[in-house]
Amino acid sequence: MKTCVIANPNSGAADDTGALAANLLRLKHFTFRTTEAPEDSSRFAAEAIRDGYERIVAAGGDGTLNGVVNGMAGNFGAACLGLIPLGTGNDFARSIGLTADPAQAVDTLLANRIREIDVVRVHNGGVCHFLNVSGAGFTAEVGENISDVAKSWWGGIAYVWAAAKTLPSLREYQATLVFDDREKLQITAYNIMIANARYVGGGIPVAPQAQLDDGLMDILIVPVMPASALLTVIPKILNGTHLDSPELIFRRAAKVHVCCYPEIPFNVDGELMGTGPVTFETLPRTLRMVVGAET
Repeated sequence: MKTCVIANPNSGAADDTGALAANLLRLKHFTFRTTEAPEDSSRFAAEAIRDGYERIVAAGGDGTLNGVVNGMAGNFGAACLGLIPLGTGNDFARSIGLTADPAQAVDTLLANRIREIDVVRVHNGGVCHFLNVSGAGFTAEVGENISDVAKSWWGGIAYVWAAAKTLPSLREYQATLVFDDREKLQITAYNIMIANARYVGGGIPVAPQAQLDDGLMDILIVPVMPASALLTVIPKILNGTHLDSPELIFRRAAKVHVCCYPEIPFNVDGELMGTGPVTFETLPRTLRMVVGAET
């Protein structure tokens, strides 16, 4: 299979280049490209589609994967997508049964188990796409207060620390959400999560029941509440037991429009994208993904 590997040499685990190179040789027929700027992953993926590659492999973290997905967006059906997780969080990799082990990732590529998965399209003036999670409000602000080094060393504890650091500047948003052009919800909220997959922040199961091929996003809303209640809810989110929490609001939808006052900052797969209003819509089973055995 004609394969293009797009690697980010600055990803968290990319320093083990010897192990990566040795395992990539097992693919036999591949082209290897390394990114130098954030936009390179998207450009290289678009070029690989144009040049007729049958499989495109993102070797990096969630940001590299997101860039490759957006580069494939002109023709998702032209090639399948593979992943070698080299980031600090590797959150999407968890949802498709991969660990941060180059040998296992190449084993998965060679096994070539294909699953058709959903992609989320984002309209915010422009258009972008994502596979994992978008966070708006508190989550986006927490993301700005947590470093990749902290996530690598401390995982969920680093998220708690960053959340505590963000609490004094916690903002309220007058939010209007419209689900599937039918249900309208107006609420004062701290945070909104739009999840296609399950994990954020280095393994936090923010959407523990999310399915990659059900055509739906899992939407979690954190309404305004006392700080003491928020600090009670956060540990539940960290261990994935929050879905039945009466303090939170949960929905599933194929399309959701979010409009807030003041304008709410949101990120896509950990990268800050701007402010709302924003519309998310699922493209059901539109991308062929190479997945691990336990998915």
